[in-house]
Amino acid sequence: LHEWVQGRGLPLPDYRLAGRSGPDHAPEFEIAVRVEGEGEARAKGPSKRVAEQAAAAAMLKRLRSKESGTP
Repeated sequence: LHEWVQGRGLPLPDYRLAGRSGPDHAPEFEIAVRVEGEGEARAKGPSKRVAEQAAAAAMLKRLRSKESGTP
């Protein structure tokens, strides 16, 4: 995702913690990633890192689909 936005001269994606649920021994994190002018994608995971990676993958998939004209 970072390479995609940098290649198009856009600012780096902005990640934020959108939510946390579950017990302390098994938390679930929800991360939102925003790309300027492209909206937001969210994903959940058992760690912040996993959720960030999933959100980035979801955003990149959306951006590539939009770029290629695929729904």
